[in-house]
Amino acid sequence: MTSTPILIGLLLLTSSASAFTIPLPFLSAVNAPSNPLLIEYAETTSSNELNLRLDIGKFDSDVRLPVDNLCVRLDTSARPDRGENGEAPHPVPLPGADGPNPGLSSGPMALDIVESGNYVTLDGSQSVPLTDGSWEIVWRYGNPAGSIIFAMRVSHDIKRNEATLPGGRVYVSYPLWTIEGIAEAREYVADVQNKAEQYKTERDDAINRAKDTANPLMKALHYREAFAAQERLDFSGIRTVEQQQVPDDSDLIAIGNSSSGEDDVDKRLLLCRQGTVWTKDGNFFGGEHELLGSSTVRSVSSAASEELKP
Repeated sequence: MTSTPILIGLLLLTSSASAFTIPLPFLSAVNAPSNPLLIEYAETTSSNELNLRLDIGKFDSDVRLPVDNLCVRLDTSARPDRGENGEAPHPVPLPGADGPNPGLSSGPMALDIVESGNYVTLDGSQSVPLTDGSWEIVWRYGNPAGSIIFAMRVSHDIKRNEATLPGGRVYVSYPLWTIEGIAEAREYVADVQNKAEQYKTERDDAINRAKDTANPLMKALHYREAFAAQERLDFSGIRTVEQQQVPDDSDLIAIGNSSSGEDDVDKRLLLCRQGTVWTKDGNFFGGEHELLGSSTVRSVSSAASEELKP
């Protein structure tokens, strides 16, 4: 099982490109899901209808291209092997199913684009030309969190001032947790924070003792103690915890139901409301992703869905 510190570095909600990083490679000789729960996870989330908001633009820029009312429905049927017009281009490739580690993927499934979303120009509200939807869950077995990834095709560039949603492939991804996984991550963060506070106190106390003594040998000893405490602090994991936060309940929404159909909240998955929008040229066996902006889950329509209260 992958350790929690490694998981924190891979899957925590961030505002950077790492939010859509696929987990570390898992080499398998068989082209089958290495996580036996992936099919159950996919069935758990199927038939859910998500209302999304895209915020396109560079993170260091005030120029934005907001896209509202993008509504997609998750379908567990197989992804069509052709475009919506029955001809090429082929379906939008997915980073898990069509990448170097298909065993991490639930497999490509159909994504129904119920509403393609709209944006506002001087000519009024305009629809986003989205087609060829598909989706997958990427999740390494033993990890308490994975990713849900939506893939679509934009027929042409959409611009608002300097903010651009380029024509071609577009991906929207969100971290996805189990109930047990989020509890494990929070426990790990709390433990790291407690140890970090202890090491800071030990460091500061040692520095104060060094300042209070006139004995050069004792002064050197106390400074050595302070350096040792600082070293323990540096390797405690606090830097990662400070930079990448575990989402609060208000940042999560429970999605779906258990595969048995029972209304059991403990068996649902927790979808992070905040995700990323990105694109990529070429295949997923190399090259860089291009971060286009962020995305927010506005609502989930399902008889079994339930928002978590902070």
